[in-house]
Parts: sequence; structure tokens; C-alpha cells
Amino acid sequence: PGIINKFGCRLAMFFGVICYGNLVLASLIYFEYGGEDVRWARRLVVAGGAVVGVGASALWTAQGRLILQYATRAEKLESNKNHLDTNSSGDGSKGKAGTLMSIFWSIFQCSSLVGGSISFIYYNKKPESSTSLYIIFLGFTFIGAIFTQFLLPPSMLQIQDRVNEEKDLEMKSEQT
Repeated sequence: PGIINKFGCRLAMFFGVICYGNLVLASLIYFEYGGEDVRWARRLVVAGGAVVGVGASALWTAQGRLILQYATRAEKLESNKNHLDTNSSGDGSKGKAGTLMSIFWSIFQCSSLVGGSISFIYYNKKPESSTSLYIIFLGFTFIGAIFTQFLLPPSMLQIQDRVNEEKDLEMKSEQT
């Protein structure tokens, strides 16, 4: 949590994903330069595993905090909307954290499905491992790290109804 407090969720998630890429790179080097017969290559993979442990703690802590921040912001906006809207029956703000967490876990499980499918397709054609598969996964890892920087801060979250009402008001004022 201290790292996330200091650097923010998006940067901590970027760092965490890069650490996963570090293990893929260490494994690639291990297999390219002799594998089990080379002591330094074995140590490199173990060091890569240690780096992944540090990165995973930052990644998962930041991910959890960001989802909770999104949920808190969404509940606050929904609550404000319900207070302003006299026709509302209220209680639309329950379960935002659970909904966001379920969406995250669905996408996360899809990533396992995609990774397994890529491995299956690759090894179905060519039963021995090669550099290209590691490079494919390394590329996916770095692309994922870059995509963490496109996550919007929770403060930018808006309710769609309110945005539409503001646009309608602008259009009406322009017409009059």
C-alpha cells in the first residue's frame, strides 16, 4: 500500500505488469542459453520469480484499490443523482464494488483462456518450444503494461444520464 500511496494505482500497475514481463524474459534467456546445464541461467529465473513477487504485490494491491475507488465514486455519483431526482426510488447505488469486481474477474479469466488457446494452437503445430512463443507472450505483457496508462482516474467518472441532460440543456439554450 505504501508504494501505491506514493506512486498511484496506474503507475504501480504498470510496474507490476513489467515485472511479469521480466519473468518471461528471464525464462526466454534460460531456454536460449542452455537451460538446466547453465547455473547462471537457473539463478536468473529464480531472481525473475522474486521480481514477479514484488511486482505482483504492487499490481494486485493497485488493482484492488482502483476498483474500489471506481465503485466508491460510482456510488457517490448515483447517490447524488438520486438525491437530485425526486422521481427516483433510491437504492440504485448498492453493489457497485461487486459488479466491478465481477467484470474484472471475467476479463481476467478470459486472459487465461486466450493464453491457453495461443499455447494450444502453437504447440499443436510445433511440439517443441521456441523463442517465438516467448516473444509473443512478452509482447502481450508489454502491451498490457502500456494499456494500464489508459485507465481513467476515478475522479473522471460521470453518470451518463447527467451528461445527456447537460447536452440537452445546452441544445435547448442554443435553440432559444
